[in-house]
Amino acid sequence: MIEAYSNQTATLYRRTGQDAYGRPMYDAGTPVKMRWEGRIKLIRDRTGKEVVSESRVFLREAIAAGDKFTYNDRDYIVLAVTEAVGLDGQIDHRVAYV
Repeated sequence: MIEAYSNQTATLYRRTGQDAYGRPMYDAGTPVKMRWEGRIKLIRDRTGKEVVSESRVFLREAIAAGDKFTYNDRDYIVLAVTEAVGLDGQIDHRVAYV
């Protein structure tokens, strides 16, 4: 169902670990179809800390907090992810807060 609204493209970089200095490392990146919605919201990140999310992204691909998007020549770090389950009990899509 989300495919009908996924009319935008971003590059998704999945976090692969960190370097010797503690900075995150990412894979080479893959283009993904998604729906980007600018919406400021106060959320809790993966550590439970309250942070401000600038946008939310709807997509089908697996994604995790700490991954990164490049959209409109700007990088966004994924702060939190929720999964939407369909009536069949399977994950239909994910919502990433950036």
